[in-house]
Amino acid sequence: MLPDPSSYVCLATQTVLSLDFHILARICIVDYCGTILFDSLVRPTEEVTDWLPERTGFDPSYFTSDGPMGVIDFEIARQEAVRHVNGKTIVGYKLWQSLDVLRLSHPADLTRDVATYFAFQTAFRSQSDDDGLQKLLREFMHRTIQHGYENAVRRLYYPLSPRF
Repeated sequence: MLPDPSSYVCLATQTVLSLDFHILARICIVDYCGTILFDSLVRPTEEVTDWLPERTGFDPSYFTSDGPMGVIDFEIARQEAVRHVNGKTIVGYKLWQSLDVLRLSHPADLTRDVATYFAFQTAFRSQSDDDGLQKLLREFMHRTIQHGYENAVRRLYYPLSPRF
């Protein structure tokens, strides 16, 4: 029997750096078909020491009221994440990092983390922690992502969509 598509969501987060750790800067959740359920920038909870613009495309102006998209407080982002993932299977890459930055836990049997899938781990060894998803998609799906700034929504949906 095939799984119910409504029981799956994909989660991606983007982070920036503070003095001591990564902090949430954007959260995106899409459904099985790639429909955006939630996508927002998140107001940093600490002073940002590196916006990581080469990976995120962010600069401080994005997180003002005049920025390109809405900015919400961390607690609202966390509540939205809980609302969308509660009772569902979460699919993503390095989910433990996304859940950690959101300060959430989720049942292990309801996670599908591509970074920990044994067949992918044994098929190749990544040169760094940062290139695993790119290499995975290049090797197995013949698609290239994340050259410079990459929209989180596109990163979630791209591997599944024939139109990109």
